[in-house]
Amino acid sequence: MNRITLTRAAGATACWLLLCTAVPAQTVGADRIARLDVAQLKTAYLACDEQASERLLDMGSAALCSQVGEALKQRAFDGDFNRLIEWWRAAKAERRQLAALRDE
Repeated sequence: MNRITLTRAAGATACWLLLCTAVPAQTVGADRIARLDVAQLKTAYLACDEQASERLLDMGSAALCSQVGEALKQRAFDGDFNRLIEWWRAAKAERRQLAALRDE
């Protein structure tokens, strides 16, 4: 699997998790995000990060990613932004290592 395939898979996973297929990002409500478990929020957050690092997000997608980030911060890290960032850095490093192994 190459980087482009991983990126597409991450984006598709985020959309599926957030039920955004055929639904504009801005209409995905807090109630739908609230139904995601922490593992799904983490996956969606990393997918948002991946997408935002490759292109400018439209306003709806940026708002959706912001909502996912806030929900993740509150539910997984007790509202502690620094813990969220610490997890994100570690998760990103792990994803880079996995991608490098796959590309070998």
